[in-house]
Amino acid sequence: MKKVCACVLFAIILLVGCGDNAGMQNLYSAEFEITRTDSETDFFLAETWDAGITPVYQPLSDSFSMAEDTLYFVVRTEGMPASVYGVSLAGQGRSPQQILLLEDGSIDTVAQAKGADGEKILVLAGKDEEQAPFLEAYTIEGCQLWRSFYETQGETALRLAQDGGGYFYVMYAEEVLLFDGDGICEGSISCPGKSYIDLCAAGGIVYVSYHDGDTGKTLLTRLQQ
Repeated sequence: MKKVCACVLFAIILLVGCGDNAGMQNLYSAEFEITRTDSETDFFLAETWDAGITPVYQPLSDSFSMAEDTLYFVVRTEGMPASVYGVSLAGQGRSPQQILLLEDGSIDTVAQAKGADGEKILVLAGKDEEQAPFLEAYTIEGCQLWRSFYETQGETALRLAQDGGGYFYVMYAEEVLLFDGDGICEGSISCPGKSYIDLCAAGGIVYVSYHDGDTGKTLLTRLQQ
């Protein structure tokens, strides 16, 4: 539990940024407090540093993906094309590197996934210049693999994940769209409550949380193909 919380805090600190330089500088030591469910309090010391992501790059705070030792994030400045950057978490002194530049649209969310041959790929959900939604895949080096258009009533793709079978799930406020490994939309899963909150994949299984309109509670469910 401590390790999970530390990783989450570490990712948040990297996204927020602490300095004005693009390089990784100013190593910090910060003490964090965790109150467990049994009411006991634990402390741990975490070393953090400014990864140079903000304020220079202005990432979308809800559109990033952490995979192994690399954090991928989307940069979308008003009036500018959208880009995906990657920053290594393996050590200091490494500035974010641009992975790809999308000149004909915008990116809503990004996730690292596995391609048909098991290779690592980046998958994006976004819109083209005509505001048509699409799902798109790139190699880790930024070479386009495929782009697939689809229809949805949702305005913005909020989350993107892949299950153990290679299927992609794109979450909107009121529906989750299901895609095969080639990006072809196979259907949708309407929210059983008021609206979806979040979506993630763990152990090859995709989970989604949502607001239940009847009870007012936040519920968690598993999506299966």
